[in-house]
Amino acid sequence: MDVTIRDINIKLLSTKAMLIPEWNTLVVSDLHFGKITHFRKNGIGIPTHGIEDNWALLRSMLLNENIDEVIFLGDLFHAHINDECYAFFDLLTQFPSISFILIKGNHDILDESIYHTGGLQVYDVLKKGPFIFTHEPLEELTEAYCISGHIHPGVRMVGKGGQSVRLACFYFGEHQALLPAFGSFTGLKTIKPLENDRVFVCLPDEVIEVFA
Repeated sequence: MDVTIRDINIKLLSTKAMLIPEWNTLVVSDLHFGKITHFRKNGIGIPTHGIEDNWALLRSMLLNENIDEVIFLGDLFHAHINDECYAFFDLLTQFPSISFILIKGNHDILDESIYHTGGLQVYDVLKKGPFIFTHEPLEELTEAYCISGHIHPGVRMVGKGGQSVRLACFYFGEHQALLPAFGSFTGLKTIKPLENDRVFVCLPDEVIEVFA
C-alpha cells in the first residue's frame, strides 16, 4: 500500500514497517527486543516463537528490500541488555552496507556507548527532508511532518454480527504519523482518528485503508 506525504512516496508494509523508496530507507518502530525474554525470566510463561518471528521478519526485510538505511523509532530494546540484544547486534554486522539509526525511546536506557559499539548511530530526533523522526509524537507541531511510534496504535473493527477485532495500524494525521509496533507481545492502544485522518490496518499479507 502506497501513501504520499509531503510529495514523498511511502510504502506501508504488512510487516508493520514503512519503506521510503526515494531514500532506500526502512523505518521500524518499537521492536522491544528482550521483552519476551524479560517476562520469561520473571516466571511468565510466554512462548518463545515470538522472538523467532521478530528475527525472521526483520531479516527478511533487510534481505528482500532495496535498503541503504534503517531508522528505528525507539524502544529497540525493552529494558536491560540480554542475549537478544547481542543477537541483534550480530545481525547488524551481517549487513555492513546498511546504515542503522536509533531514535532513542523511553525504553532505550542502555549506556549510549553500547549502541555505538553495536553499530548504531543514535539521535534524540532526526530531521530528514520534509520529515522529523521522533519516538513520541510531538506536543508542539513544527513545519516538518512528524513520524513517530511509542503509541502502538490499533483500531477496533466491528463486523455486521457485532463481533470485533483489534488490529495494528498505521495512522496518518494532518501533521503527524504513527507507526505500529513491530515487536510481538507489545500490545495495542486503540486510537480515535479525526475526520480527515487516514488509517491503514496491517493484515498478514497486506495493508489496507479503513475508515475507522
